[in-house]
Amino acid sequence: MQPLSGGFYFSHPSFSPRDHEVNDVIMKDKCCTKSDYCNLYYELHPTGTCYTESPFNFGNIF
Repeated sequence: MQPLSGGFYFSHPSFSPRDHEVNDVIMKDKCCTKSDYCNLYYELHPTGTCYTESPFNFGNIF
């Protein structure tokens, strides 16, 4: 199952556009679009917990 958002970059596009293209964009295309290894891609590029957990506690308003 693919996450609702993207994973962490190995190389940020602003600092190293070529490395980002090779290590992030092309690898995601190879793993997720051209093969069935998307789960492996997201093991190496995790989405982090910020998409599934919140530091805030929600309460009721009286």
